Amino acid sequence: MDRAIDALQAAATPLTTGELLAAAGSAGSVRTAVQKLSADDRLVRTGRNRWALAGTGATPYSPLAARSTAAPRHRRQPPTLPPATELLRPPHTP
Repeated sequence: MDRAIDALQAAATPLTTGELLAAAGSAGSVRTAVQKLSADDRLVRTGRNRWALAGTGATPYSPLAARSTAAPRHRRQPPTLPPATELLRPPHTP
């Protein structure tokens, strides 16, 4: 982890998980790296795949916030129904 911290200090900008793995000289999995980075109080997650030093003023990543600002998905419109009074009216007989 110390090498990842050194890389972030040298870069002075958030880095991706892959960049931090490379800086640490580790060939481990990204999942394991994310778990270790998340557990380190010196780091803050700033994006889905980005990390910064804690205390630098970087905005912490929140998956819910990211989802709420995303464009809404296209949803099929529900069928148009007549008003309830029309549905309850007995059928017209001539």
